[in-house]
Amino acid sequence: MEEAFENEKKEMKQMWEKCKLDTINQIEEDWTEKMKNENTKSEILKEELQGNYEAKMKQMKLKFKAEKADLENRLADAISDANSLAEAKKEIEAALEEDYRRKLQKEKENIESTLQGLRKEIGRLQEHRKQLQSQMSNRESHPNVNAPPSLDTNSQVLAKLDNEYQEHMKREKEQHEGRMKEMAEEIDRLHDDLSGIKTKARQEKSRVKAEFEREREEIEEQFEKERNEWRERMNVITTCNQESSKEDQLILKDVHVT
Repeated sequence: MEEAFENEKKEMKQMWEKCKLDTINQIEEDWTEKMKNENTKSEILKEELQGNYEAKMKQMKLKFKAEKADLENRLADAISDANSLAEAKKEIEAALEEDYRRKLQKEKENIESTLQGLRKEIGRLQEHRKQLQSQMSNRESHPNVNAPPSLDTNSQVLAKLDNEYQEHMKREKEQHEGRMKEMAEEIDRLHDDLSGIKTKARQEKSRVKAEFEREREEIEEQFEKERNEWRERMNVITTCNQESSKEDQLILKDVHVT
């Protein structure tokens, strides 16, 4: 009876050991399969995130490249506009100088023509004066009691001619000075306009360049920020996978010990 009990006890123990071993093996298989599945999922997720990261980085690089090219084109256009304004300024200055020389030459010709007319008028008046003086001398040397006195009349004529000549010269001088003043004012005004255009072009060039630098810095900062965020996410996933693997190893170790 006692021997049968011992045999039965022995068989029960063997069955228990076999059951425990089968259970451990099953647990190991289950955990191995689970770890395999988890690792597969982790690798798939990691590959997806890596692919998304690379695609995002590629997209960001293309976007950054396009925006940088656009800003460079805008800066080049602004520089080209500034150069065009500078060329236009030179052309306007050359045109103004040519117009000034042409007007000055024309004014000189007008003055010369006026002077020639005045010289002729002076010559005519001088000749007329000589004739009057000759007539006065003849009358003084051959007095005629019947001839009316003409000395005062001749003096009045000469005085009148002198006054007319002086008035004529005064008017010509005033007209000439007025035209020269108008030309000087017009040249000053055009120079002021050119100076304003040059200042505006310089300010616009500085503004566009500053805007280009600001936008470029913003794009670079955004690019660096997003790249760091993706790196942090990848590091977190890698750390989680490592910790999960350590926990699975500890669980299997505890099962073996039990």
